[in-house]
Amino acid sequence: MFGDPSFRERFRADLRNPKPGTVFQGNWQRVIIAVPVKPENADLANRTIAEISREAGRDPLDVLLDLGLDENLETGLIGRFWSGQWVGQGAVWSRPFPAKSCSA
Repeated sequence: MFGDPSFRERFRADLRNPKPGTVFQGNWQRVIIAVPVKPENADLANRTIAEISREAGRDPLDVLLDLGLDENLETGLIGRFWSGQWVGQGAVWSRPFPAKSCSA
């Protein structure tokens, strides 16, 4: 599924037009490779998808998904996202949380 070009295009379309309440809206600067599994990917540790894709001249979604597929979806990632919900007159903010991956 993650290698399917039509899936990737639908994912990109969702990022261009996020639904209300969507946590990730395409800020690849906030997605960090924490623990690459393969030794040949060790130099990606602690780097953002934005940085890696810019240096490689590639689309960030392709970088993320190709790395995940290459590492059998075992790559450790950190997503630094803030979410907020308006309650009454003020905002209630949650702390940034690491994104967890799941495999179907």
